[in-house]
Amino acid sequence: MAPRNAHQAKIHHSGSPQANGQVEVTNRVLVQGIKRRLERVGGNWAEELTSVLWAYRTTPEGLPEKVLSH
Repeated sequence: MAPRNAHQAKIHHSGSPQANGQVEVTNRVLVQGIKRRLERVGGNWAEELTSVLWAYRTTPEGLPEKVLSH
């Protein structure tokens, strides 16, 4: 049985180079968002992931600076 706080990452591959580039850009934006949140509030990255994903999914052009700095 895995520890309660254990997380597994799933890597998805696409056959299209364009799709791979889009995945890399998305991942980079999400990682930057998590880093900014952790610099501001500290804590566990997994706890901040929900807020960062919400901001990314609900903003037409990625993560707004305001959401990342709160």
